[in-house]
Amino acid sequence: MLADIVIEIPMDKTFEYRIPKDLEDKVKKFIRVKINFNNKIELGIVVNIKEEEGRDYLIKDILAIYDEQPLLTEKEYELAKWISKRYFSSIGESLFLFIPKGLKEVKSKLVQENLKPKIKESVLNDEQRKVFDILLNTYEKLKDKNFKNINNKFLLYGVTGSGKTEIYFQIIKKIVEDGKQIILLLPEIALTPQMINFFKERLGQEIGLIHSRISKSEKLSIFKKVKNQQINIIIGPRSALFSPVTNLGCIIIDEEHDDSYKSNQKPRYDARFVAIQRAIQYNALIIMGSATPSIESWYAAQKNEFVLLSLTQRYNKTPLPIVKLLNLTKTESYKDFYISKTLIDKIKEHLENKRQIIIFLNRRGFNSCIQCTNCGNTIYCDQCSIPMTYHKSINKLQCHYCGKENEIPYECPVCNQKTLRFLGSGTEKIEDILKEIFPNKKIERFDRDSVKVKDYDKILNSFKNQEIDILIGTQMITKGHHFPQVSLVCVINADILLNIPDFKANEKTFQILVQVSGRAGRDKQQGEVLIQTLRSDHYAIKCVENQDYIDFINRELEIRKQLGYPPFLRILRILVKGTSEESVSENIKKILFMIQKFIIDMNLKGKVIIIGPSKAPIEKIQKNFRYHIIIKSKSVDILIKLGSFLLISIENKYKNNLEMDIDPNSLL
Repeated sequence: MLADIVIEIPMDKTFEYRIPKDLEDKVKKFIRVKINFNNKIELGIVVNIKEEEGRDYLIKDILAIYDEQPLLTEKEYELAKWISKRYFSSIGESLFLFIPKGLKEVKSKLVQENLKPKIKESVLNDEQRKVFDILLNTYEKLKDKNFKNINNKFLLYGVTGSGKTEIYFQIIKKIVEDGKQIILLLPEIALTPQMINFFKERLGQEIGLIHSRISKSEKLSIFKKVKNQQINIIIGPRSALFSPVTNLGCIIIDEEHDDSYKSNQKPRYDARFVAIQRAIQYNALIIMGSATPSIESWYAAQKNEFVLLSLTQRYNKTPLPIVKLLNLTKTESYKDFYISKTLIDKIKEHLENKRQIIIFLNRRGFNSCIQCTNCGNTIYCDQCSIPMTYHKSINKLQCHYCGKENEIPYECPVCNQKTLRFLGSGTEKIEDILKEIFPNKKIERFDRDSVKVKDYDKILNSFKNQEIDILIGTQMITKGHHFPQVSLVCVINADILLNIPDFKANEKTFQILVQVSGRAGRDKQQGEVLIQTLRSDHYAIKCVENQDYIDFINRELEIRKQLGYPPFLRILRILVKGTSEESVSENIKKILFMIQKFIIDMNLKGKVIIIGPSKAPIEKIQKNFRYHIIIKSKSVDILIKLGSFLLISIENKYKNNLEMDIDPNSLL
């Protein structure tokens, strides 16, 4: 007998191995086995068992079995093949998404009785009840085989604080009572200890919570319990989507617009699309929720691909916060251009009322760059084409792309003059200035740098317990937090994302400003939001002031349509990188020739738009030069066929420096 085996390598093929006589009754489909591959002991997954026929080449034996029982199902194998084809990865790279790293031998054992989580009841308001009833009605129809062609895909649009989570809990309760399993996806950034404790309190202890702070052994324990249906509720980031559920009833994707649902390494899958495929396999419900849905999802709902459900009011009827724009060109500043006197006065007012304040700036460090006033040279990372950021806490320059640290130069490396100037403001600098202005107030910083030093839980719990008056942070504070005493949110510089040369810059700006604004006034008192900007007339900023998602979407859709960007055209980005710029430039031109030939051979002229090749906006990262080609088409199938053709045509030795990304989140 022979086994077709898949290995976690970039080659998209299976490998034949002979099953030794003493293992014939033990080797099963979808167990892992040990094999000798390229003179190394590797773990592979058996995907097929067949009769041995004559072969004119040597076939190696399987060395040993690693699992007694199959780890995967046919449905998961089919989904892995779909991921492999759509996202230009090997079957091995896709299939191993379903197996946690470091999973030890899985021995067979009796399935224990299901542990039913005690889900606390909650009272839904009229608006929530209407949404819940529609979801429940659809779920019941999906179970009934008499109903055909039921749309199982829902987009839940709800303003911040509208109670989307309460609806999730009611759906989870129904699914679990039916003996089915449910997956709830959240952005990793939202999986704070506060949020994790909230879920445990509401859903009971026996839930599968997957996040970056759990140990490998905990993750593997969850895997086994989910597989044995001892756990029916799985909550986590995009990787939780690959949990070994066998009786799936629903997938919920909260904050569906978040970039973290798109993988930035092979396979470069979008968890939303994969979730839809997985839900189809089980005839399960899929709910995508957000206060600021992605433009692609909103457009899909307008075309009736998704069913749109809306929550237009906050759960407790508290009005949305009052949003005020402050044009920095028309106001006085104090100590720093971005610390306006209006900002200080507003902070004083709320502190006097014994309320808490969140200060948002999406830039870490003290200064954003160092520039020479004599020759204009900016100090860049020598490994990346990115200015280095000054961090006062370590008194060094740091690259936020590769992590390299440098000492602060004494003089300009270009003109050798002692005319270097620190420019821009980061969270460290804002913290320093506010501590000077409010010396008797407790002020903390919450970003990736401060969390490395101080305990993550400690900062959040201190703020929740009102031991901190002002919390300064990056986008880490925009999601997964509920602080009832926060009455004021201040945005130091709303223009940071707007100035990024990317087609999603306006959308990301609007989304993050709405999300952080939603932290204010979540109790009974209406909150306030102060947004400082140099571009107060920009529609993305104005729509935040007016809290008008529909107006923003309509304007952005019109611009995207004119420029030929998603959702009207789909994008395939082909990026080549390498340490030799000459080789990278040469290789990208060869790929362009292949693309042009494919278009001619397949008679696709007029159906595909090619932009480039050109240098990527970030020309170099970690010593690698980067060139890219952008390909647009109305048909995603054409782009997938083109990408598949390139994968077959390009020599293996060049593939390590090749990235192909369908529906990229960014073109940087």
